[in-house]
Amino acid sequence: MNISVKKKILGSVLVAGLSAFQSMAKDDFCIIGGEKTQIGNSGSRMLMIFAEDGEFTVTGAGTVELLMVGGGGGGGQDSIRESVNQGGAGGGAGGVIYRESFAVTAGKYTVQIGKGGEIWDRANNAEAMGGNTTLSKSGAVLLTAFGGGYGACNGNPGADGGCGGGGAKSYWDIQNTSKKQEGGKAIHAADGNLGFDGGVSTHSYGPGGGGGGGGPAQSGKNSAGEDWDVVPGVGGIGFACSITGSEVYYAGGGGGWNRGNVGKGGIGGGGDGHAAGTDGLGGGGGANAKGGSGVLILSFIPSGHTVDFDISGTVNSFRDDGYAVMSFAEDGEFTVAGAGTVELLMVGGGGGGGQDRIRESVNQGGAGGGAGGVIYRESFAVTAGNYTVQIGKGGEIWNLANNAEAMGGNTTLSKSGTVLLTAFGGGYGACNGNPGADGGCGGGGAKSYWNINDSTKKCEGGKAIYAADGNLGFDGGVSTHSYGPGGGGGAGGPAQSGKNSAGEDWDVVPGVGGIGFACSITGSEVYYAGGGGGWNRGNVGKGGIGGGGDGHAAGTDGLGGGGGANAKGGSGVLIIRYLRRLKGVTLRFQ
Repeated sequence: MNISVKKKILGSVLVAGLSAFQSMAKDDFCIIGGEKTQIGNSGSRMLMIFAEDGEFTVTGAGTVELLMVGGGGGGGQDSIRESVNQGGAGGGAGGVIYRESFAVTAGKYTVQIGKGGEIWDRANNAEAMGGNTTLSKSGAVLLTAFGGGYGACNGNPGADGGCGGGGAKSYWDIQNTSKKQEGGKAIHAADGNLGFDGGVSTHSYGPGGGGGGGGPAQSGKNSAGEDWDVVPGVGGIGFACSITGSEVYYAGGGGGWNRGNVGKGGIGGGGDGHAAGTDGLGGGGGANAKGGSGVLILSFIPSGHTVDFDISGTVNSFRDDGYAVMSFAEDGEFTVAGAGTVELLMVGGGGGGGQDRIRESVNQGGAGGGAGGVIYRESFAVTAGNYTVQIGKGGEIWNLANNAEAMGGNTTLSKSGTVLLTAFGGGYGACNGNPGADGGCGGGGAKSYWNINDSTKKCEGGKAIYAADGNLGFDGGVSTHSYGPGGGGGAGGPAQSGKNSAGEDWDVVPGVGGIGFACSITGSEVYYAGGGGGWNRGNVGKGGIGGGGDGHAAGTDGLGGGGGANAKGGSGVLIIRYLRRLKGVTLRFQ
């Protein structure tokens, strides 16, 4: 069975991590966001969340999981008696329809989402009722989740609906204990709705709460937790459902309000007294507040789709703000269907820090390693085929005899055996009397112990030599004193001198690693490729933000940070972010 969406479906995201289906053009459109999610062990599922009116077309036949919620009723208007605000009752939540398996057949389906009811004021009964959420086909209504009943004010019963609104006893009957006002009834059980009654008001100071999709309104409580009729009622609890992959409550009843006392709204979007019900959950409005709009959700297992541009790979992708994000922290591959563009970030492995050196029984320490080089492309074209990712390893501690092993490894992107992009590994940091190595970012230099009294001698830091290859990177720090080995360069800035207590440059303390490159490709800002810090005689040079290791600490794996003195560098990373594009939106169901 195939399903195609014909217009904008979702107006607001209801659950964190789920996102919108949106029209992109007349004939082509894109499903933006986490349209697939794992639910238990049932496999990958497609979600369609209608928070506003829309439609979809089915070809073939199959079944879907379905949840519908009507709009919540409005709460009762505040009523003024003898200059005192008496408040009102809470509105009933929208009725709920849930089908674990609902059959759909070929044709066009129309979705109408119930609006939340207005505040009830005795003259707007129809407008204060929650709107119905309906599913229709070819003009025939198949299912209706009815809107919630409105909550009352001074001397009126709550209205019947999907869930009943709360009643409100008259101020003038405060001395008459035999009188009460009934809450509205949940009258649509025969239509398949789940819903409960609104609360009865037995005291003028205790307007009732609205009924919820999972339970009736409750009495207010005193400080001992006992039922207390002189405080406003509490909205009924909503209906719990995991159709989106995590448990969410829908259709909570609204709470009452009187003389500054607030009745709580029911879990599931019910508004507290004087607060609106939650849109997209069908919550009843609290007293003197509007109800929340309803929702319709479909969940199903697709067996295939017509893809114009998509990417699959050996790593698990996740969703951020409508984009698919694939993050490779180790070697892997991905396959492109169609052609399109991706946002891309690559970071080489960080260089290792210089080995500690012992002179006259004193540990002299070493310089910090340079971070991996960074390649960032806001728009990088990819075409159909297989791509191979190789992630650069962090370099080993440099010890005068392992130049190659101490360099950070290269991170590469290849297609059909041809290397397309290389983020080069960082240069290693030096120790006693040696310069830092060149690389994606340069390693720190370390002036010789034997030249401690020769102010004319210094050891240069390594250079960031791969700018011509598209790498971002900076040089390692120069060592001008035997006690001040340099820091490694970062992708966002060069290594820095050590500071004294006054914050002034000080050449007799180890250098600081360069700052990394800031990037929001994953949806939040992260720094990558910070340089490693130096170390000498117990003094620690700080690593650069972005995974650079402090002196004697390793660089961070997955960020390409340079190793601190006498420590390894961190491994690199490759991240791609893209919009998955479906042409014609044909989605076949199992």
